[in-house]
Amino acid sequence: MALFEPYKGLSTQLNSLPIKDGQLIVTTDTKNLYIDTSSSTRIRINDDYESNNNKVVAIDQNSTDTQYPSAKCVYDLVGDIENLLTTLDVGSGVQ
Repeated sequence: MALFEPYKGLSTQLNSLPIKDGQLIVTTDTKNLYIDTSSSTRIRINDDYESNNNKVVAIDQNSTDTQYPSAKCVYDLVGDIENLLTTLDVGSGVQ
């Protein structure tokens, strides 16, 4: 079995590389791994699919649709909503 070595290059070179079925590419500056799954499709493969670029730890009026909150951020905003609603007696109706 022959050893296979992926193409190594900078992320700025990625778009200029032709897509070839089965080709592996490693970007040396961003440490991402790409595979060409057909003659027209290139996908990024990483151990961690989460992109921390859009993760936020606070939500306000300047938040965007591309951002998403951390779990702690959501808890800080919502807290233990079930116990809070029970304490406020919300949902039992107003008499």
